[in-house]
Amino acid sequence: MAVGTEHQLHMSADEASPSQKITSATLTSPRCSIDHLPSELLAVVFELATHLSNSDLQALRLTCHKWSEIVSATPTIWTSIECNLSELNARNFIVNLPSILRRSKALPIDIRLRLLSGNKQQDFDDVFASLAVHSSRIRSLTIISEESTGFNAFEKFWEDAALNADFLSSLHVDDRSQDTNSSAGANKPLVDTPSETRPRAPNLTSLTLGGRALGVLSMHDSRFLHVISLTFVNSTVEGIIPIFLSALANLPSLAHLTFRDMIQVSNSVIPPCFLSQALLSLTFKEIDVLCITTILRTLRHAPRLLSFIDCVSLPSELRVAADTLEICNPPHFFDAAAFVQEWSGTKLILQSVHFKPLATTPVFFLPICLQEIELNDCCCYSIDALKDAVEQRLIDSGRSMIKRLTVREAGYEVEPAHIRWLRDRIPKVSWEE
Repeated sequence: MAVGTEHQLHMSADEASPSQKITSATLTSPRCSIDHLPSELLAVVFELATHLSNSDLQALRLTCHKWSEIVSATPTIWTSIECNLSELNARNFIVNLPSILRRSKALPIDIRLRLLSGNKQQDFDDVFASLAVHSSRIRSLTIISEESTGFNAFEKFWEDAALNADFLSSLHVDDRSQDTNSSAGANKPLVDTPSETRPRAPNLTSLTLGGRALGVLSMHDSRFLHVISLTFVNSTVEGIIPIFLSALANLPSLAHLTFRDMIQVSNSVIPPCFLSQALLSLTFKEIDVLCITTILRTLRHAPRLLSFIDCVSLPSELRVAADTLEICNPPHFFDAAAFVQEWSGTKLILQSVHFKPLATTPVFFLPICLQEIELNDCCCYSIDALKDAVEQRLIDSGRSMIKRLTVREAGYEVEPAHIRWLRDRIPKVSWEE
């Protein structure tokens, strides 16, 4: 040891500078490193890093011998497989996929694959061949295909008689290839086998279909299907929309339905009363007013929750008696007051409304049965507008009393006196600036 260093170690605490204290502690304290953590604790740390991709896990294995052993021997961190399958990484992923699947042991697996353009048909076939070996463990499967060869490979995988999809609970298939020359899937059953006695995926509870995949919802037995989210419609395949909507009529357990990115739909392709049961929620997302009015007109029962999210246009008024109405990021010239005037629900949720309301009458005053208001990121509604609506409802005996008010991200400060005023008139008030 150098003389200077030895002198620093024997220096009193009062004489040592902050930097010298750090040097002294470093030289005299036992070495502290993540390598000294027990293997079981390191495994827990790796398990918590659920955002890691498969390539990240491979990098962990290359860090050192100990980490390689821990990562390879911890099956829970290999149960989520996600990859954007491109021309650059396809062969590497195909080579590693069997070992990744083996490392998850017998645990349920969740798979999300985006099949990008530029790959060969054989590449996609090899991927699904590896998945087929472990199909009985697949809990959720998401396939987003940007070219027809990827979607065709999935169809081949799904139609294999040896496929075991009994454990599958969530299936998301979105074909974005815009293949106008192919009619594949127009009448093929995706959820069920040709047998009329047993569905292909008996425990399927969540289904999302997009593009050409909509046309494969010709089901023989769909009593187990509980949730459907419709995400995309490709108008180039003739007859897809009526096939899909006709299949919905045979879903007695359907509870949540979402229409998203839909093209214009004429009345001629909508089956009358295609939904015979009441839904817990019906959501329109990124959809135009013609689709909305056409579908709402065919409903036999109002849903409990009716949501409009990022819609480019909305009807001028709403005549569906949904108990809860949610409007998120409406078009700029949307007249909320006129829209809810005929609505008879009890809870109104407004989110991301940033423009000045067109009507002078507070929208919260108009619905007769309104009891609960929730405003999220709605800086356009001032505290004075809220107070006016509450005051008017208290005066009008023909309207119900507001029982709950929730405001989040108001965008402005409110004096405590205003909050006290609201709480004197509304039983439950929650305000977050």
